[in-house]
Amino acid sequence: MCITITVGETGRRVMGLSTTVLNIVLVFLSLTLFIAAVGIRYKLDKRLELMNGYDSGALPFYMMLTGGLMFFCHLVAIKFCYDATNVDTRSDKHHLFVALIMVIMAMFLFIFINIIIILVHAGKIRSSLEEGIGGSMKAYKSDLARKVTMDNVQTEFECCGVQSYKDWFQIGWVNLMYINTESDDVKRYLKGGEFIKDDAPFSCCSRDSKRACVHHSVLDFKIHRNYEAVNLNNVGCVDAVMAYFKAVLIVPTALLLFVILILEAIDIVVMRMLQTSIFTADEINDPEAATEAYCIKGLGGGGDVRELFRRKKD
Repeated sequence: MCITITVGETGRRVMGLSTTVLNIVLVFLSLTLFIAAVGIRYKLDKRLELMNGYDSGALPFYMMLTGGLMFFCHLVAIKFCYDATNVDTRSDKHHLFVALIMVIMAMFLFIFINIIIILVHAGKIRSSLEEGIGGSMKAYKSDLARKVTMDNVQTEFECCGVQSYKDWFQIGWVNLMYINTESDDVKRYLKGGEFIKDDAPFSCCSRDSKRACVHHSVLDFKIHRNYEAVNLNNVGCVDAVMAYFKAVLIVPTALLLFVILILEAIDIVVMRMLQTSIFTADEINDPEAATEAYCIKGLGGGGDVRELFRRKKD
């Protein structure tokens, strides 16, 4: 991506204007990232009761930190790049220009790390949902708040259980105080002091069903002879909620960071080539001369970056 080219004053002006515009775009993208982080925090907190042990503040914190650093970093870059468009306003403090490019390179790495963090958190969100929804199902019969939450989730996301409606068949979700435990029909379903049967809560019923919902004795087709298929939601709540998180949080944020990553890379290359061209022109005492612009050959433009700092110190 980095090549050596000869750039005149017109070329430096074009590169200066290009990087100025690019840095302005990155400033706005940094604000977008910050706002997205706030939105993610709100949406995660809204579903936090379903996510066992998940820290809803970690991911938004990294994103807000990245957005804040980007904002101030590229504000400074706008000043440097715009000044570089004109010989009269161009700074001769090349060591500061190099330092700024290094900071933007650090931002590039930081954004790349953020993408990795998002992918890691996607797995954490899923595992916490599995534990949280499973726990809510077990507490369904005794905890009214978690019962209401579970019913709302199953209704809103049109889902049932952790992985499927059959998950309800494996736990005792009916409170024994509401059934006649002395009845022979009930006793045969009592296992370990819990009523376990092929029943599911009414909130599992599919909205698309054109007939009355069968959520008791679901697998007993002798009772429900005229039903061709189960009319409960077939999608598990973990998959349904994860699909929601991916659609509104994970994928859009990852794409935003990926776009920022590409723009940061372009910004680094063009700023570096602009800086080396300006430095080389100053070296020959002709600020408007056509000079080489590069980003690989030496880090300071015509020499090592340490040489720039030594000159500044002297």
